[in-house]
Amino acid sequence: MEHNIANVPYIYQREKYVNGCESVSAVMVLRYFGFDITADDFIDNYLDIGRSPIQDENGVRHGADPFRQYPGDPRDDTGWGCFPPVIMSAMSRIPGIERFELTMHRGISLDVLCRDYIDRDIPVIFWATIDMQPTHPDIEWLMSDGRVYRWLAPMHCLVLTGYRPGIYIFNDPWQKKGAEYSSAAVENAYREMGTFSLTIRPL
Repeated sequence: MEHNIANVPYIYQREKYVNGCESVSAVMVLRYFGFDITADDFIDNYLDIGRSPIQDENGVRHGADPFRQYPGDPRDDTGWGCFPPVIMSAMSRIPGIERFELTMHRGISLDVLCRDYIDRDIPVIFWATIDMQPTHPDIEWLMSDGRVYRWLAPMHCLVLTGYRPGIYIFNDPWQKKGAEYSSAAVENAYREMGTFSLTIRPL
């Protein structure tokens, strides 16, 4: 079995959105479904942006909860990354989105994502790692509610567009359109980053 959604628009993030993979991936999918929106429009008008994890005078970092806000600016190196609730919240504010169903997923297997979405020509916003590398612990910071967030690197978000035996295919904003990665590497990166994904489909 194999299937690829070849006509998903592509945006390269490195020139302007160095840490904006989530916003860029969301915009690629929105544009696929006919929304006239740019990554700058998405970031400036819809994305909830919070505090970048900056050290205080005591050397303690304080920053936003990446499940509630994007910490920093996605366009520069103050930016970090965020998870599906932040992107879903931003997408839910876009005019016309009421004609679509937004769904956050956690723990859904790649086989099911492909069967339920890719095979139906619905691309998937997908959390994994840059180049499907294994994760490693990075910095940690204190959030406003007193909890500590521990960052896993190299976090990445991209758009799953297809598959064939042993391979998954992505619009990878860090690399290129039609980037191919081995099934084993994708499954590992997806699992290590928490098995998060997000879909939008017409009602």
